[in-house]
Amino acid sequence: MEGAVVTRSPVHDALERLDPGWGRIGTTPAALHFGDPTGEAGLKERLALCDTSALKRLGVKGPNAHPWLEDHGIGVPEPANSWSYLPDGRGLVARLGRNEFLVEDGPEGTVTEGLGNTLNSGARGIYPVLRQDAAFALTGERAGEVMLQVCGVDFGSLDHDARPVVLTRVAVISAVVLPRVEEGTRTFRIWCSSPYGMYLWEELREIMDEFGGGVVGLSALYGGG
Repeated sequence: MEGAVVTRSPVHDALERLDPGWGRIGTTPAALHFGDPTGEAGLKERLALCDTSALKRLGVKGPNAHPWLEDHGIGVPEPANSWSYLPDGRGLVARLGRNEFLVEDGPEGTVTEGLGNTLNSGARGIYPVLRQDAAFALTGERAGEVMLQVCGVDFGSLDHDARPVVLTRVAVISAVVLPRVEEGTRTFRIWCSSPYGMYLWEELREIMDEFGGGVVGLSALYGGG
């Protein structure tokens, strides 16, 4: 798009050193793969870290945020600090407390764009929340062991069927953590403030390397090229 502002992941430079195959989500470069789909698929099952910062996301809060989202076809989770899928089954909406929500698309999703256009029209009782997150996915059978090294929450004791969202600290950085199990694979989605993204990425990578993990691209998580 002519004149569009190109944004970059907070860990773009670290990814670039790994020579990824790049794609774009909107104007943001996204590391799709690292040239070994079979190897990345194995890492995803064992232990992998993926940068998801390029995914489009939108934050809203306010007394009318819940009904506004539902009016736009978003199935909002009822309990505070829980999440649900977007209608396409690839994106998600997380309820952060009572009246604040994080909406995130999958790689090809358009939900946040449509919501943003409506939000800009001046809906009452709904306020935008700037989401300039560093966002990662830590996945695999040993992901829980890595989280035990960097976070005081016992995620193994949580009821994953309740789809919990945890506001905590990861490697001393304030973060939102969404643990889930999909097709037998444990995944932790992590969001933190972008200035701390590189620090957290390097901390997770250092510990992950000790457990035999590696970095994978978005295609390992979502499919595609």
